Amino acid sequence: MTTAGNERYWGIVAPLMPAGMIAEAAKQQEETGLLGTFAAQVYGPPWTALAAAATTTTRLQLASGIAQALSAAPSRPP
Repeated sequence: MTTAGNERYWGIVAPLMPAGMIAEAAKQQEETGLLGTFAAQVYGPPWTALAAAATTTTRLQLASGIAQALSAAPSRPP
């Protein structure tokens, strides 16, 4: 178990990884005892990576880490 006292540890998955690799990494993180995993929006949208992680886990918490709201907001006419 990777928790000691009140400390909770999180892992990370990269959106650039193939879906199968993300799912396997998330499964290993859960089996190791990590609380959750992040998919940071640095190289691409985190949502597909988090969906792949959710396919093989039941207790692992998922987080987007960084989600750039303004880049996803609809544009308004001037």
